[in-house]
Amino acid sequence: MRHLSRLARAARPCGLTFSVLLLTLTCSAVARAQAGRSATRTWVSAAAGSSTNPCTRDAPCRELASAVAAVAEDGEVVILDSGAYEGVEVTKSVQIVAPDGVHAVIAPTSGVAVPGDPNGATTVVLVNAPGARVVLRNLTLSSSGSINSSIRVAAVGALHVEHCVLNVVNDVEHEELSDTGIHFATVGRLAVRDTTVRNHGVGILVLGPTEGIAYASVDRCRLDGNQTGVLLFSNSRATVSNTVATSGTGTGFHAYGAASELSCDNCVASNMHFGFRTTGMGAVMRVARSVATNNNYGFINKGYNAQFKSLAGTNMVDGNTTNRSGQITTVSPDAP
Repeated sequence: MRHLSRLARAARPCGLTFSVLLLTLTCSAVARAQAGRSATRTWVSAAAGSSTNPCTRDAPCRELASAVAAVAEDGEVVILDSGAYEGVEVTKSVQIVAPDGVHAVIAPTSGVAVPGDPNGATTVVLVNAPGARVVLRNLTLSSSGSINSSIRVAAVGALHVEHCVLNVVNDVEHEELSDTGIHFATVGRLAVRDTTVRNHGVGILVLGPTEGIAYASVDRCRLDGNQTGVLLFSNSRATVSNTVATSGTGTGFHAYGAASELSCDNCVASNMHFGFRTTGMGAVMRVARSVATNNNYGFINKGYNAQFKSLAGTNMVDGNTTNRSGQITTVSPDAP
């Protein structure tokens, strides 16, 4: 109390009341405390943002990279208004979201370089965050033919892609299926929901590492105009449900190679070369309550020691040039 009284007496010659002085000191302390830690939410604006702004609600920044750098671990980057934004590398647990009604297009001119890639691959969004939890929600990712992927995952704990559109414009020839919508090649988990992926070489590629397993789930998605819809390649496990793959020259749903297991429930493959397919050694495909129609091949098992299991009485494989090829095992619903 004596200390506060001295402050009050010191304030009188300056024409300040004690309450105003105390409020000033308190606000200064809060500002210093906030400056010492990252914000739990940062803001980006194509209309009002500036590269010199601190990424606050009233002074948003222009670049997603700045907002990601400024936000705290497990924080949220909010895109305020419709417009085009540059690509971004994500290196921490973060959510990047656009509110309903905001058409946020991430459309870089040159893409983000993928570290260690021998061919100099680039991507719209690079996730390189070991053990992190990353969410991308309500975004449109638009890449040109010179950019190799919409989302490239080098390292993550879990990536959630929700209500997004991944689109290739000015497409070029697919060289060895190099351009992908989501290229997931790490130990961790991928969850894709209510998302459209179109015009890529591979819509969703899950590529397990040499050590460990890559896990994925895909639900309520549209895979349109991709050469291949979903491709699992070695040491990977995925479940795909309520999803359509259509209008491509490759395969709708494809399990390739050892320890790749792809389970499809209530899916449709149409207007593809192959509908549901296994190749390589030891691949496993399980299909239930699904439709394969208007493809060159509906169900096809061409893998060495591969397994293709169809749930009895639930799938419609009809209207293809060849409905079934290779060993397709019918499994009863109550099989152990």
